[in-house]
Amino acid sequence: MKLSNVFKNRRKEEEEKEDVNLDEDEDMDENEEDQEEATASVFPLQWQPASGLAMTNDVTGVNLEEAVPCMALSEYDSSIISACGGAISLFEEGVENPWELEKTFMPPPPASTFLAFHPQDDEIIAIGREDSTIRIYNHREDEVESELKGHEKRITGLAFSVNLNILVSSGANAQWVPQDVLPAPISFAAYSCDSQLVYTSFCDGNIGVFDADSLTLTHRIAPSAYSPTLSSG
Repeated sequence: MKLSNVFKNRRKEEEEKEDVNLDEDEDMDENEEDQEEATASVFPLQWQPASGLAMTNDVTGVNLEEAVPCMALSEYDSSIISACGGAISLFEEGVENPWELEKTFMPPPPASTFLAFHPQDDEIIAIGREDSTIRIYNHREDEVESELKGHEKRITGLAFSVNLNILVSSGANAQWVPQDVLPAPISFAAYSCDSQLVYTSFCDGNIGVFDADSLTLTHRIAPSAYSPTLSSG
């Protein structure tokens, strides 16, 4: 075989290998895109830590049918606060156990109905309560820094806006004027990271995106877009 033919054969083999590698890279990119695509079509499963220890709230003497469960995760995912009609429990990421009960505080009455960590200082917690008041509480110092009043019924929502340096709250007496595309009551709302938008979920599964200044609807996400089971139900 001529030397030129040998080189031609080697070059052909190399080109074929390159084509195979390119195809594999494209397949990998497609698989990565599929993995990164957001979806809510899979039902959530309860995660059980390897230690077998579960995070539980003290519900001694609590009427669970009337209790309002609430929970919040700190900005850096290192702390969790939760309550279910009783005292507030603070769980922190531990060394031996994934989540250890650090302390409990502020037992009822009145019971806590909504909780929120300050996004820039996870020692500060906003606590909405059954008696319509809101307490700004430093759990490290065990100190109530202020108490806010203005609602008439229990607190149903709290959201910090970092850029605007404000705390937005909602109460059970708040009214939402139904619209053709969003007729159901609001179940939850939160600011976007730049405080320019408000993302709102509704009891029928719809999600509305509102301009933060004018509160005009900019986008609507129907249940069918993320959960066929929910939309068919």
